[in-house]
Amino acid sequence: MWEVSVCIPPFSDRAHDGLLALDICRGLRPISEVCMPKPFVKLTNRCWDANPKKRPSAHELYETFHKWYWDLKDDVENEITVAFNTADYDCSQLSSPASSRPVTVTHPLAIYTSRLLDFTDLPEPINAPFKRLSVSTTRSIDTITGEEEYVTRQFEEDLVYVPETETISAVTFVPEEKDVYITRQFDTDLPWEGS
Repeated sequence: MWEVSVCIPPFSDRAHDGLLALDICRGLRPISEVCMPKPFVKLTNRCWDANPKKRPSAHELYETFHKWYWDLKDDVENEITVAFNTADYDCSQLSSPASSRPVTVTHPLAIYTSRLLDFTDLPEPINAPFKRLSVSTTRSIDTITGEEEYVTRQFEEDLVYVPETETISAVTFVPEEKDVYITRQFDTDLPWEGS
């Protein structure tokens, strides 16, 4: 939504790497433009919420955009049309012709295609309800191969408690096999006394 409103991809001036991902987990978001209507900014911020349950569904977005479109097309006098018309007017007063707008330079490491990034050590996103239990463990498991040799594999396990659903997820990482994670979810009726 932000990109559609300002015609510039988000974070185009930065390398798309682990540092950007870390900053996003810490709450970094693109800056809302002055010319954006307040309801649009509010909906955009909901889309960026760190808690997926607080984000609008695709159906809700469709319904919202559909209503906005028809309210604006039919010139219905309500809060939405006033906000959009005011933003259009304010933007026309502030902006210069498109030809004189500053050209944005895209960072050479700003990559807008799908790729695998290593996010093994990111912190919890800002405003997320997850509580990380201090139960990180490292385990070694000996297995016997066909030739009666013992192979030791090390696992790092982290438990995450989600108070809203009262579930605990165990995320297991296998360091020797890059990008191998095993996730299990448990229901619990343990009271949570986290900070």
